[in-house]
Amino acid sequence: KKFCNARLALLESDQVGAQEGELTENQQWFLEVHPNKPGCYYMSNGKYPKNRLAAHSTYGLVSYNGNRYSDQLWEFRPGSDGFYYITSCKYDDDRRIALARTEEEPSVEITKGPFSEEQLWKMVPKEEPVKELECEFSLTQDKNPKTDHDLDKKKFFIYNKKFCNARLALWGSRPDQVSAQEGELTENQQWFLEVHPNKPGCYYMSNGKYPKNRLAAHSTYGLVSYNGNRYSDQLWEFRPSSDGFYYITNCKYDDDRRIALARTEEEPSVEVTKGPFSEEQQWKLVPKEEAVKDMMCETSMDLDKKEFVIYKMQGSLFGVRDRTKLVLRKAK
Repeated sequence: KKFCNARLALLESDQVGAQEGELTENQQWFLEVHPNKPGCYYMSNGKYPKNRLAAHSTYGLVSYNGNRYSDQLWEFRPGSDGFYYITSCKYDDDRRIALARTEEEPSVEITKGPFSEEQLWKMVPKEEPVKELECEFSLTQDKNPKTDHDLDKKKFFIYNKKFCNARLALWGSRPDQVSAQEGELTENQQWFLEVHPNKPGCYYMSNGKYPKNRLAAHSTYGLVSYNGNRYSDQLWEFRPSSDGFYYITNCKYDDDRRIALARTEEEPSVEVTKGPFSEEQQWKLVPKEEAVKDMMCETSMDLDKKEFVIYKMQGSLFGVRDRTKLVLRKAK
């Protein structure tokens, strides 16, 4: 994803790499699901069909043409926008294929580190690829490099991706009062991020209205608000998905616990999940000076008895607009 013209390839039968430029057979991959492990695939190369990618316990990402073993099985975990994290099915520590650019040549490797765009990949059928896409980054040169956004000691409203007007909130100071709210922008929806002095990339999240309360992933009770001593379950990492959204992932645990928003019949539920990746788990950090009350959304936490203005476009995008107001109600 980050180097959008770079394609996974076998440079030689035993050398895994990435290439830009011409579309070639050694950049093609054939996926074959394991008969007894749905969701886990062997990846064999188009030019070297006997060679399959493997996550070797010692040598990392390798190409192997011998017997079939479990370290050759890969799961494609959705990130967003059609991109995936290619993750080994054998290990429990979330080993993923990543592309790193070095001064000498691009390096494709296995990582267990923080999630990033270098680890996101898109599968394009061989009938549909294009040689060159409009890209911010190249394997050989940055066209317009950007630095990561500095989150430390700043206040944000935190918007959900699926329910795009829903903002992470505390509606009280009790441990079980973590929720999400639409409507007016309020102080209890603001979050102050503070990086841990010895754990770069891991942040405490304290609330604007209740500044002593920090979010925590409790081992028994899940997502809670806590105003006591500082513990490691209160530290959160913001792992990029795409489009400026993040998976808010707890730094304490190795099983990838993420904050998710679920809509229920009674009220929205904000919780910690270890399930499949989804849009309900993606959040955008908007500085409090830039936050807006309403965004154009496909999904609301509660559509019932709300009014919407529907625009019908006439002519070009800059033409006259007709407005029709309607009210959506649940069917009886």
